[in-house]
Amino acid sequence: MSIILNKSVERGLVESHSLFVEGCLERLLELGLLTCSVESAMSKFDLENVCLTSKRSVAAKKKRAKELLKTDVKKVKKLKLKKLKVKVAEKEETMEAKEAKLLEAQEAQKAQKAEEEKLLKAQKAKEAKLLEAQEAQKAEEEKLLKAQEAQKAKEEKLLKAQEAQEAKEAKLLKAQKAKEEKLLEAQEAKEAKLLKAQKAKEEKLLEAQKAKEAKLLKAQEAQKAKEAKLLKAQKAKEAKLLKAQEANEAKEAKLLKAKEAKLLKAKEEKLLKAKEAKLLKAKEAKLLKEAKLLKEAKLLKAKEAKMLKEKETKMLKEGELLKAKEAKMLKEAELLKEKKLLKENEEKESVLLKEVVKEGVKEAEKEKLEEVLDDEDCIDISKMKTIVVDGHSYLYDEDGDYAGIEKLLLTEEGTPVGIYDEETKKVTVVEFEEE
Repeated sequence: MSIILNKSVERGLVESHSLFVEGCLERLLELGLLTCSVESAMSKFDLENVCLTSKRSVAAKKKRAKELLKTDVKKVKKLKLKKLKVKVAEKEETMEAKEAKLLEAQEAQKAQKAEEEKLLKAQKAKEAKLLEAQEAQKAEEEKLLKAQEAQKAKEEKLLKAQEAQEAKEAKLLKAQKAKEEKLLEAQEAKEAKLLKAQKAKEEKLLEAQKAKEAKLLKAQEAQKAKEAKLLKAQKAKEAKLLKAQEANEAKEAKLLKAKEAKLLKAKEEKLLKAKEAKLLKAKEAKLLKEAKLLKEAKLLKAKEAKMLKEKETKMLKEGELLKAKEAKMLKEAELLKEKKLLKENEEKESVLLKEVVKEGVKEAEKEKLEEVLDDEDCIDISKMKTIVVDGHSYLYDEDGDYAGIEKLLLTEEGTPVGIYDEETKKVTVVEFEEE
């Protein structure tokens, strides 16, 4: 069974080849190895220019050529001019059509390149945005850490300030106690003297006592005012403690006023002793209250220490979360790198496939040329000089070896086009017929 490789068979083989390539690309897309679409990948293969030939068709062409040839001394195809009418206008029209097609193809290629560049730019912009977002997150986390460290430093400073204030308050309380004890001793001595001399001079002693008690009250009030100012300045942040102290001072003022009234009314030692006993009881109550306040301050310190420990544990947890986030960011960066490498590999594979197809086409053309050149009646047109005219490359037979016509221009396939004028560098289009 033999198959004649005519145009329809050749077209069918090319279509089967294109379908096979398309199936391979669809399989790659299913596996996730193809990043672009199947249509864009197919557009990169130049399947339309694939040419298939057989030895039988080549032999038939050679026989046909031998029948038409009339051998000369050089055994070269001889062509003669049919009409030397120049068809420059028609040639220009065909050249313009070819140039328009070339421009359209170039514009399509440029559009494809622009789309690819846009996609690359969009991908780069996305990656840049992701990196910027990651950097912003890192900056925010660093700011939070710094703010937390500043808060810790402030809390430590506040604790130190509170301890210093408590020490000052303890010193003031001790000084107040010493002063009160001295005043009580002085009062007791004075009251004893006054009681001894009271029987003889009750009226004078009463007046003297009133004056002395008034002075003492004024001095005590002045001292209390000074102490109140100091306590207010030192305990601006401890409102509860200030209120308790003010209440105590109000009670003491009431007691002093009661003492004055009782001293005025009472003229005997029993009343004075009762007052002294009451004052001692009030002082003891005051000391108990101060002890309670100290205990409350200690409890507050313990609570603050617990709060600090809880904050430290929270900070440690946040640090661990930050480390986990950084690890995630590193993994994402590695994934992006792997994607880029996959894209580069796919582009390289597509370029290699194109080169393989081009090499196959070139080898087929070389085989054609070698089969044609094996015939003794043909000339190797690949050795002819090439010229570019109006953006198109032609073979230039200056000596007329090909058809006996000097300065003949041929296409790359070997078909004559016209005569080349070296002075004007233009092509005179003529029609040829074989002898």
